Amino acid sequence: MLTQPAEGSLNHVDVTVHDIPANGTTRPLPVTRLTVGMDGLKTSGDADEAHARSVQATACLSYADVSNALGVEVSQGDESGRINATAGLPLVGDVTVSAAVSAASGNRIAFTDVRAEQGELLPP
Repeated sequence: MLTQPAEGSLNHVDVTVHDIPANGTTRPLPVTRLTVGMDGLKTSGDADEAHARSVQATACLSYADVSNALGVEVSQGDESGRINATAGLPLVGDVTVSAAVSAASGNRIAFTDVRAEQGELLPP
């Protein structure tokens, strides 16, 4: 519970939550850590509700959870903001690709700029 002077406002609030479980299709992956920063937080008249002028959030997912969801082994990439994914493919064996990772609309993860790092990908 937050305690604050009578005016019902806070300049800045940071909240960190760990180990949020998956929840079906609305949140198919567990969240290892969620950090939320809120600026200009004001409570409503009865303090059951609050509104922030701005909010910034960062969600961290574990490599193991992402690997299980995708069905391939995912690990930290060689560059910041990239992951490596390794899968065994018929005819060519193990292939490792690197991809840039970013947030996409609808609380989704986007994998872009995919590059073969080890092994060969078959032509499309």
